[in-house]
Amino acid sequence: MLLLALDTATPAVTVALHDGTDVIASSSQVDARRHGELLLPAVDRVLTEAGLKLDAVTGVVVGTGPGPYTGLRVGLMTADTFGLALGVPVHGVCTLDGLAYAADVESGPFVVATDARRKEVYWATYADSRTRLTDPAVDRPADIADRVAGLPAVGAGALLYPDTFPVAHEPENVSCLLYTSRQAVPAPPGRPGPQELQGGHPQVTESTTVVPRLREMRWWDIDPVLELERDLFPEDAWSRGMFWSELAHARGPGATRRYVVAQAADGRLVGYAGLASAGDLADVQTIAVSRDHQGTGLGGRLLTELLRAATAFECAEVMLECRVDNIPAQKLYARFGFEPIGFRRGYYQPGNVDALVMRLTDPSSSLNGVQGTEIHG
Repeated sequence: MLLLALDTATPAVTVALHDGTDVIASSSQVDARRHGELLLPAVDRVLTEAGLKLDAVTGVVVGTGPGPYTGLRVGLMTADTFGLALGVPVHGVCTLDGLAYAADVESGPFVVATDARRKEVYWATYADSRTRLTDPAVDRPADIADRVAGLPAVGAGALLYPDTFPVAHEPENVSCLLYTSRQAVPAPPGRPGPQELQGGHPQVTESTTVVPRLREMRWWDIDPVLELERDLFPEDAWSRGMFWSELAHARGPGATRRYVVAQAADGRLVGYAGLASAGDLADVQTIAVSRDHQGTGLGGRLLTELLRAATAFECAEVMLECRVDNIPAQKLYARFGFEPIGFRRGYYQPGNVDALVMRLTDPSSSLNGVQGTEIHG
């Protein structure tokens, strides 16, 4: 048996191959506006990694949502076409059910919620990881607050509305529908375990096609982030107190910060980024990528996430500074529409290196920017 699994019901474009026992290859890329562009190349990558051809597939599994129609239809139509062309069955799976199963919550009831945009969530409640209690629905969080009060919550939608879902696990950035291994990622020393943080997300086999997942930065990420910070910026590394101060403004209805980390399949943090907003102006505070992940496109993904945050904060402009000698960074920012507007003399100390000030107007229009060369400064 060889199942080809697709899901485009969330901002992630996710593809995996399953041999009946385990996932043998997988790919996930987060870009809510490029499902049609990214899906078929992702299928080709996982087949190449597994050393197989499409005609070896004996069945297709596809996430059926709920999800935004523009992205959802890409996966559904592609799965249907593969089924007809190969003469194999196509099986639809509710995306919320896939997330509930992958979360592996030990005792219910609990709720799964994904982002439906327009200040709404797709949601359903579950007795356990295999038993759904309510039909999938779409509602404003305030309208269902009484029905989900006190329930553990799984999914990115829950994290967006902490007043309604106060007991929320970390959001997934790929569809957990595709992850069938139930072995949890081991937690680093001193850090809460995966059941507490992420609902026990199953481990993904590390491979060249498995990209790091992006998620919200939390307090337990500060120590590994500091290790990267000191490695990449030894002369002017941020302190622990600076990160604590930034994260203190990153949650709740009055949040003015957005910090994300990139986590590899083995649990390591391999990148992070942060943005601050004030009124209609946002400022890129930092973008950093570990040395072994530079050149993989991760810097562009992190910048894209910050531009999404700037758009959500309703900022009309985004500002940033970068070293005048960091040409790769300047090229990346230019691809996203940033333009140089001035200099800050001696901004980077010690070393007395000037900063190039760059500005982007209308960040929402740049979310389809080309993601290119990595940056680390």
